[in-house]
Order: sequence, then C-alpha cells, then structure tokens
Amino acid sequence: MKTTITALKRLVRDDAGAQATEIALGIVLIALVAGLGMVEFGAELRDFFTNTANSLQGANPGAIPPVPPAD
Repeated sequence: MKTTITALKRLVRDDAGAQATEIALGIVLIALVAGLGMVEFGAELRDFFTNTANSLQGANPGAIPPVPPAD
C-alpha cells in the first residue's frame, strides 16, 4: 500500500510529458474546429469553389508572347 501511495505521489509531481499532452490536446482542438467548420460551412465552401472554377473555365489567357532571339 505504501509503495502505491509513493508511486502516485511521484506521478503527480512528475511533469515529464506535460508538453506532449498539451500539444496533443492542441491538435485535437484544431481538428475539432476544422471538422465543425467543414460541417457548418461545407455547402457554402462547395458553392464558392464551384463558382470560382466555373469562372476560370471561361477565362481566355490570350496568346503566348514570342521568345526573343538569342544574341
């Protein structure tokens, strides 16, 4: 019993790995926000990119300028 209490006290005081835990929680938070954003704004984003692609399809870039002669 005493060794268990000693191990638990040591575990509470030991902060090795705290930075890795913070980074993991940050990654989870970013993934949640990105996922919720995609669910919430998915249709608007689809429409935006579809409209952009359609407007680019009709673009006419013009002629390619000639290459200058070598000296």
